[in-house]
Amino acid sequence: MAQTEFPELRLTYTYAATAEHVFDSWLNPEVLKHWIFIGDSNKITNVTLDEKEGGKFSIVEENKGKVIDHFGKYIHIKRPESLSFSLEVPDHFDGVSHVEVNIERQGPACALSFIQRDIDTTKTEQAWKDMFQMLDTVLKKPYRITEESGQQDILTAIDVIAMQMAGLILPLDDKQLNAVPYPKSWTAGQLLQHITKSVTAIATALHKDASPAERDPKLRIIELKQVFLDITHTMESPDFIVPEKKNFEKQSNIKELNRSLSKLKESVETTDIYSLVTSLPVGPVTKIELLHFVLYHMQRHLIQMKKITLALQVQ
Repeated sequence: MAQTEFPELRLTYTYAATAEHVFDSWLNPEVLKHWIFIGDSNKITNVTLDEKEGGKFSIVEENKGKVIDHFGKYIHIKRPESLSFSLEVPDHFDGVSHVEVNIERQGPACALSFIQRDIDTTKTEQAWKDMFQMLDTVLKKPYRITEESGQQDILTAIDVIAMQMAGLILPLDDKQLNAVPYPKSWTAGQLLQHITKSVTAIATALHKDASPAERDPKLRIIELKQVFLDITHTMESPDFIVPEKKNFEKQSNIKELNRSLSKLKESVETTDIYSLVTSLPVGPVTKIELLHFVLYHMQRHLIQMKKITLALQVQ
């Protein structure tokens, strides 16, 4: 049967998220790992994206020892309204498929419309439905973290917040990135560097010598959440995470944040997450509490970044 004889697959999904957040989830490597091509028995081991029209991508899946590549080329990219690309997965279907994603704002939410054509989509329909549900779960993750959440859920939530943070500065030009938006404020570039320095410091702290916690290792989680998410309370940053007074370059700024988050994940994988560290400015704290610290600190500054970018838009 010729490719053109296959019926198109058309799906829709409504997200309680902004169009920007849903769109960016298709082009953010760390967030993609949490939802695309994910099943019950596999994991995404590598994501390589050249996020431009004509750029290539590769998303590598490992399933029971078998390595499966999902690859293609971006045809059209218009943030946050539309995305189209070719997709080949020889292990799952024959031929070259073409995918179109359109996102329509619906107040604070959005509706995603999806089309896949040129292959036998009876082999892919349920997989895409499951993936769109998974994306919904991933985007809600930062708002569903509790004391009982595991480290992987917290890291997923951190990835989503980092994506949202980067998404706020993507529309800024260099002048806006380095402009003071209102009195006594950091620039957007400085704020992102502050977060990067903080994440790097926590990644280092996770490698520090620690002892068994002779208390509930999650005791301080609520305290940290209340402190950082109380935006009416002004906080002073320790000197070692105060950002530099300089001009920043947008992509370098984002890459530095992503590198610090990679270090954080590496640290989590090689430590006892429930052990206690006693030599930090925040006092005795367990490493699982430090992960919550990172999340709530980033969420606090996401609110601040929104305020900064809104102020820049009216200048």
